Amino acid sequence: GVGVDAQIALNFHLKRERAPHLFTHRLLNKFWYASSGGQEILMQRFIDFATHVTLECDGRSVPLPVGCEGLIVLNIESYGGGVDLW
Repeated sequence: GVGVDAQIALNFHLKRERAPHLFTHRLLNKFWYASSGGQEILMQRFIDFATHVTLECDGRSVPLPVGCEGLIVLNIESYGGGVDLW
């Protein structure tokens, strides 16, 4: 993925590398991941993502919806711990 979901994952990873003692339990990990997500929601750094990215598939341009904050390319039917996107 690219966009907000990738930024959240990167923030989580960097924070875990800087302070591994804060990531000692699955519930704490979920808290820190949610915290990273909350920060991105408040900062809205990817609000204009669709104006900076062009998606092309089979030689054709695919328009991105207004408000799109990221793209996820999957070869399976679920994402993020089993969430069915379709």
